[in-house]
Amino acid sequence: MVTYNVDTDPRIRIYFVLAFASIVGASFLTDQLKDLETALPFFVAPSIAPFAIFGILLWLFDRYL
Repeated sequence: MVTYNVDTDPRIRIYFVLAFASIVGASFLTDQLKDLETALPFFVAPSIAPFAIFGILLWLFDRYL
């Protein structure tokens, strides 16, 4: 049976929300880490990649929600 539905897939909206949250979170964490840059070891980057945050958020969403 074919269902005719006007709604789009809700996963697309969730991906956009997670992408926005990861960009905002990365900029926030980068600002916070700039203050600690002298205290951090050399192998810890002062910026957090938004793709890593997106991956973590997506994994948490798929796993627990």
